[in-house]
Amino acid sequence: MMAYQNLSLSNEAKILQERLASLAVQDPRHTSWPASHFFGSSPAKNTSLAVTALLESDPQNPLVARGLGFLFFRKKTKISEYATQDDLTLSWMSYRASKIFQEAKTDFSAHISLEQKALLEGAFDERNLLTEKTAHIPMNDLPITPEASTLTIQKSGTGTAYYDMSFQYYLPTTQIPTREEGLIVSREYYALDDVEETKPLTEFKVGENYKGHITLIAPQDLNYVFIHEKLPSGFEPIDMTLSTTSKSLQIEASQGAPAPEMEEYEDSFLYPSYDDVVVSIDYGMDYFFSHQEVRDDAILWSNEFLPAGTFHIRYPVRATTAGSFLMPGVTASEFYEPEIFARGRVREIVIKD
Repeated sequence: MMAYQNLSLSNEAKILQERLASLAVQDPRHTSWPASHFFGSSPAKNTSLAVTALLESDPQNPLVARGLGFLFFRKKTKISEYATQDDLTLSWMSYRASKIFQEAKTDFSAHISLEQKALLEGAFDERNLLTEKTAHIPMNDLPITPEASTLTIQKSGTGTAYYDMSFQYYLPTTQIPTREEGLIVSREYYALDDVEETKPLTEFKVGENYKGHITLIAPQDLNYVFIHEKLPSGFEPIDMTLSTTSKSLQIEASQGAPAPEMEEYEDSFLYPSYDDVVVSIDYGMDYFFSHQEVRDDAILWSNEFLPAGTFHIRYPVRATTAGSFLMPGVTASEFYEPEIFARGRVREIVIKD
């Protein structure tokens, strides 16, 4: 790209821009260029190289800002890179970006307001170039209106202002809706002998064992996937890693699950490495999640990579306490990009003596 620019070959530069754009992975918040076998390139390296090339030809290309967002977010969440070449390309990209955007000449004041009410302001120059200013706004201070509120970010002066926003809120459990933000997840409980899983249950008996079944739909490849099964009060998980756990229960819990087939994933950068002694087929999985964690009130699964597709997890639980309880929705998300997430529905259940 630098050669095209130096030789004034604008048409060739445009063709290369279009080619880079076609290879990009568009997520809701970021843009990245995926890992490849070519020189063992990681997402960090490929994204750094693509952003550097676009910076040389068209710094205002929207893919530049989105690619920088992907790389900055990795830095913010302290994701370690794979190889020395990753750090080399990141450093070169950062240097070129700082030169092109003239970061050393930063001298501006910034102001953030919500419906004309000041929230945050600050001044930045070469002496405090990397300073962060933050503000926490309590929910009670937000305007309650039937229409969307307007958040205004203003800057006066030279340089680039970078900002990030997050929104946290609480709802009573019964009012929590299902969500499908780049993922779809659901969960049902069945009797152990319901192999065809045709009768989902909301009533249970104390002392009986049951089978949970989570269905996860990923429309596209995902990284660092995290699934959190929050058990209802009155239930407890059955730890399949204990030598005292019934082996017949393992078999019953996984009935209806096809055996995992690794062939379809062999080109997906998948390297199973179990850090516990759970065997995935015992849980009725049709995918090899590399980590399973059994807690008193929940079961968690995670994996560094999940290809696009539909996945099932089956697991045994036991009803231990009589009463009426709320069953929280199962959740799934990308650990380092939690805005890509899904939540199942909340229901009431009854456990009888």
